[in-house]
Amino acid sequence: LMCAEYKRLNMEDCTVSNVIIRRRIYRWMKRKKITMRRVTHVAQNTRDIREAMRDWVSYILEQIQMLNIPFENVANFDETNLDFSVDGGSTLNSKGAKTVSVKGGQSSDRATAFIGVSMTGECFPPYIIYKGMDKSTGRVWREFNSPKCLYPKEMLYAVQPNAWMDETR
Repeated sequence: LMCAEYKRLNMEDCTVSNVIIRRRIYRWMKRKKITMRRVTHVAQNTRDIREAMRDWVSYILEQIQMLNIPFENVANFDETNLDFSVDGGSTLNSKGAKTVSVKGGQSSDRATAFIGVSMTGECFPPYIIYKGMDKSTGRVWREFNSPKCLYPKEMLYAVQPNAWMDETR
């Protein structure tokens, strides 16, 4: 993510490989005595729902066989929220610091990823919906429709004011 943000902020370096950019970032971090710090405690979800998952898969397979649906016509899609201001498992801080304080994210910037795969294993291209203004008036829309677009070409993109999948997307 640091490489992508660096390229977004430094458009003249957009053709430089991520390996070179990563090396630049790490050299800068070393000069400034900045290090990557890890979270020391993470709570765990102890619920076990394997039996319910097995029952669901068995039910779906029975329905596919009963209705005689070819496997290539069966797909599973999921949409998930992608917050840009995520409190991650690590942060940058000065070397030797005794405590690492992290302020929670205040940004409402986000996207929705719509991802699918068929029962035969064919992966569909990810469909990413960004929060932003539609058409040529919004910055995000202009970015991924620009000839200098840095977004992967194999993915599909849209913009919606709330980053939601709705009937217009």
